[in-house]
Amino acid sequence: MRKPTILIADDDYGNRFPLVALFEDYGYHVEQAESKQEVLQVAQKADVWIIDARLPTLDLEGIEAVGELVSKGTVPQYTVFFMSVISQESAAAKLATLGISYEWLEKPFEPQFLFEKIRSLPPKVG
Repeated sequence: MRKPTILIADDDYGNRFPLVALFEDYGYHVEQAESKQEVLQVAQKADVWIIDARLPTLDLEGIEAVGELVSKGTVPQYTVFFMSVISQESAAAKLATLGISYEWLEKPFEPQFLFEKIRSLPPKVG
């Protein structure tokens, strides 16, 4: 059994780095992405996705990337965490089209809060 692999996708290094450092310090393998294209390339390697809903544009590209992956049958073993400075209600129409469970984190949030949620997931078998 091993800890889940985590994808952290945010175009802002200042937002991404604290999360990457926290999870790596506790022995998690972390994949990183800073654009929609990078998310599409590495998401299948991860069991948990933590994705900035907007990525480098204001067009909710993080949500679009997840939608594309889901439409191709790629879903994480556990869950998707979207993070954004906008409210969940602002993205409700796009989120409704995903057809998967997710959690919404409004920035700023405490990295430790997210860490505790992920730490409570069962270990991955295999």
